[in-house]
Amino acid sequence: MSSSRRTFLKTTGRAAGALALADPLAEIIKLAAQAPPITRPNIKGATWNTQFVKSYNAGIKAMKALPATDGRNWIYQGNMHGTTDSPLKPLWNTCEHGSFVFLSWHRMYLWYFERIIRKLSGDATFGLPFWDYTDPTQRALPDVFRNPANAATNNLFVATKTAANPSGGRTSAVNGGGTLPASATQFSVAFGFTNFASAAGSGLSFGGQTVAVPTHGSSPHGQLESQPHDVVHGTLGGWMGLVTMAARDPIFWLHHCNIDRLWNAWLKQGGGRKDPVTNNFWANHKFTFFDENGAQKTLTGCQILNAQNQLGYVYQGEALPQVVQSCPPQIIATPVATVSKFQELVTNPGGPVELGAGTTVRLDAKPVRAAVKSPTANIQTPAVHVEGITFDTPPEVYYEVYVGLPKGTAPDPNGPYYVGNLGFFGQDVHEGAQTFKAPRQAKEVSNRAPAATGDTLDVTFVPRGIQPPGPAVAAAVAQPKGRVRIRKVSVVLGNTNEAG
Repeated sequence: MSSSRRTFLKTTGRAAGALALADPLAEIIKLAAQAPPITRPNIKGATWNTQFVKSYNAGIKAMKALPATDGRNWIYQGNMHGTTDSPLKPLWNTCEHGSFVFLSWHRMYLWYFERIIRKLSGDATFGLPFWDYTDPTQRALPDVFRNPANAATNNLFVATKTAANPSGGRTSAVNGGGTLPASATQFSVAFGFTNFASAAGSGLSFGGQTVAVPTHGSSPHGQLESQPHDVVHGTLGGWMGLVTMAARDPIFWLHHCNIDRLWNAWLKQGGGRKDPVTNNFWANHKFTFFDENGAQKTLTGCQILNAQNQLGYVYQGEALPQVVQSCPPQIIATPVATVSKFQELVTNPGGPVELGAGTTVRLDAKPVRAAVKSPTANIQTPAVHVEGITFDTPPEVYYEVYVGLPKGTAPDPNGPYYVGNLGFFGQDVHEGAQTFKAPRQAKEVSNRAPAATGDTLDVTFVPRGIQPPGPAVAAAVAQPKGRVRIRKVSVVLGNTNEAG
């Protein structure tokens, strides 16, 4: 038997054993000692001489050559994430967005896709690479995804959509080496949340709102899904800007590996951060995928808690060991939190707002001041809530959101008035909503001397988009494509630990 064959059997055998575990800690530790994990490498610096690039290219080529009805086919796999193709085939449109199973579903999706590439490429040691766009030197699409610009030989390349080539799936700015603005790649807002989940109707959590059933698309999104996940998707635009097309771009899988890597890093911070293993739906609901042989398989949240010990992979440069978790031996079905009705303090008086190349919404600061000084202020979090998000075409921008930005002060995502980014990915099929925690700004309002007139709290939206290639420069204000509207901007009180 060849060395590569022995390695393949050892790797897949380890994974199969992992799925059979009941997850007690002793068994997890025992499994970890059985075989070294696969490493998912950083794409940084990779060239066409790099083995995992060759294997990824070969694997995608083989997927494209499979019959359209094969669950491992390239388009079939992409359509599992989302599609408008019809008639629908099994497992299409099954991705999870806008809920606390967003991260777990995508971890499962990546893992089975990686196994498909591993088998079809013939590389038994293949690990999906990740794109760490949080690194200032990696904010352009990796070079091997753009060069050579030949879809016949480079299966990582996607042509630019133009009038002459309407079937293209990337923008000229992205394929031309344009870069993501620094604020598009930040994850600090999400990492500031210690609760994984929040009550239904609330996005004030790291991982998303609690649900009782699968949800292909809903809002508000959790904080990591909102930023950087949604923002990177939407700013890249093209296929990546659409749930129904995103997974047809090979960079999709590297983007989601980075999001999966950040999940591990969030847990590593400690401070009470943990997965919602006592929630019966999160822990035990079975999601279905195709394995490397084209067979349908299921996974649950309890089976993917520990990437290294259950699924057999680690990320290059990751602080090890990973946080080890286990599900309780018996999980009692917990009631799902009811819709979290924020206490709305004030809303914009003028009705719907159209966001252009910079928009400020002025709110009455007096109700905010009174609420922050109330006896319950210590358990409620002031937040800016945006709802009724609609657009007529994917805008290919995101908006930095600032609260209380003084007149004449330049918007700075590293400054005290920045609260997060408003992205649009996944909100093309319904009116979206997003919530931004803003306790510092509310405190400043409460300490300000009340004015007889004109006492306002300003919410400012600054659009950013792909920047030209070259030396890093200050992010420029971008112009959104089409018309972007929000029905309401309000300041609310909400509890970040509603369903921790």
